Amino acid sequence: MRFGAMMAMLLPFSPIAHAKSAETLRLAPSSQWNVHYADESCRMSRSFGEGDQQILMVARRFEPGGGLRMSLIGKAMRAHDDGKVTIIFGPSQTEQSYGFFAARLSDKTPVINLRGEVRLIPLTEAQKETNKLAYKRGLSPPEWPSPTEAQEAAISYIEIRKRSSPAYILETGSLGPVMKIMRDCTDELLRQWGVDPERHKALTRPATPKTRFTNWITSDDYPRDMLERGSRAVVQFRLHVNEQGGATACHIQQSTRPAAFDQAVCKALIRNAAFDPALDANGVALPSYWHNTVIFDIPY
Repeated sequence: MRFGAMMAMLLPFSPIAHAKSAETLRLAPSSQWNVHYADESCRMSRSFGEGDQQILMVARRFEPGGGLRMSLIGKAMRAHDDGKVTIIFGPSQTEQSYGFFAARLSDKTPVINLRGEVRLIPLTEAQKETNKLAYKRGLSPPEWPSPTEAQEAAISYIEIRKRSSPAYILETGSLGPVMKIMRDCTDELLRQWGVDPERHKALTRPATPKTRFTNWITSDDYPRDMLERGSRAVVQFRLHVNEQGGATACHIQQSTRPAAFDQAVCKALIRNAAFDPALDANGVALPSYWHNTVIFDIPY
């Protein structure tokens, strides 16, 4: 089945009454869940609250797994510079801290784009240390377990805390139904990419970089005209990895653009990337992919 970027699925909602306290604003849903199936990602979004307090939460998934790329949009998310935000998937999960990029839509509406993948179930301290060590060595971190369906269903709100603003609680209701649709969507993504989702669920080894992937693209690949202008970008990409471990195609899944950044990423990766191929449950190599992010930034 093929489907385009404009296909969407809506889940019904029951509005929840607003309640306020001195420190926290609880925002009821002001729209349905909206899930978009696209060629390179799955996107879920929903509005909470009204007027100047309204927050639109947009979360994307670029592959199967536990992580989401999250953006929060609305006047309540106004930020003069990049910063940090605390996220809690309540009522039972612990808080997580993420950096964010501050931006604005074309109509000047504030946006904060969270750095890295937001996990519904936080990593343990030991898992975080393992990730740090892997990145330090230029290796891919382990594939940590995704949330169970029961854990997803138990989440009923998202709490957001940002410096110099009130705390907001987005009254999502159970995330179980919408996350089920997101899983169906990512399975369909794999089929579109020529990857068998059932074989992929039982991998004994994912497509694994043979060399330090942090060396595949360097500061020398920063587009010179973009560097001179002080432009920065965040580029999500996917490499198709064949049964021999070769990177045969590069696809931009999401980018803040300009296009020069996208071209620089794919050119460098196709030239330098090399993998041990993915292996299925029987140890047989199969077509797969490798997803990651390149951030072009200029330290001051």
